[in-house]
Amino acid sequence: MTVAVVTGGSRGIGRALVEHFADQGMAVACTATSEESATAAADAVRARYAVPALPVAMRVEDAEGVRAAFDRIRADLGPIDILVNNAGITNVAPLVDADLEELSRVVDVNLKGVLHCCQAAARLMIESGTRGAIVNIGSVGGFNGFPGRGTYGATKAAVVHLTKVLAIELAQHRIRVNCVAPGFVETDMVKDLAAKGVLDVDALRRRTPLGDLIPAEDVVAAIAWLASPAARSITGESLLVDGGWTAYGHL
Repeated sequence: MTVAVVTGGSRGIGRALVEHFADQGMAVACTATSEESATAAADAVRARYAVPALPVAMRVEDAEGVRAAFDRIRADLGPIDILVNNAGITNVAPLVDADLEELSRVVDVNLKGVLHCCQAAARLMIESGTRGAIVNIGSVGGFNGFPGRGTYGATKAAVVHLTKVLAIELAQHRIRVNCVAPGFVETDMVKDLAAKGVLDVDALRRRTPLGDLIPAEDVVAAIAWLASPAARSITGESLLVDGGWTAYGHL
């Protein structure tokens, strides 16, 4: 049975991914920062899809904890075939006034956390001889300059480059590494930010050539495709799922 690991798998796009993989008959490991969140998500997926679903409490910024968690996943579910690095945080503040401790946390989670999980998964894939697939989650913020999101954007740009280097280094082991970079996705978080006045959804729609926010299921489909045998010749690439936002260079 194919084994898929999704970080940040208890809600949002991560939860949708866990359910997609489970619907495809895969065993899934659902990681979250708290045992309670991971367990609730895994229990719901197991009940609905009747596949093995393992809850894993893990902080991606903790390298030792990540290694222990991945060892547990392999022991309980079997060799890991797919890893999706979905966990991430954001910070909104002008760089001149930004709190350096908070910015360091964004780097720890969004960049170091991705590397920790890639290292842990790749080592186990190499050990088991698995032709695995890793998909990292980037952002349009890694390709475009968004005021107030300098560190977030920098970490996502770094993930794009990390993806390329890992793809080349792991190709000899037949492990593929790609990135999906979403635009403004229609999630509860975006809706909450709009309600607080942080985001102007109407303005985002006007700025997006396809005229709307990105449905979460479209991001899930892109990730699932890159993780599947259908993309077996694709590695080191970043797929923008942004409704044309990045291509459109005019305000």
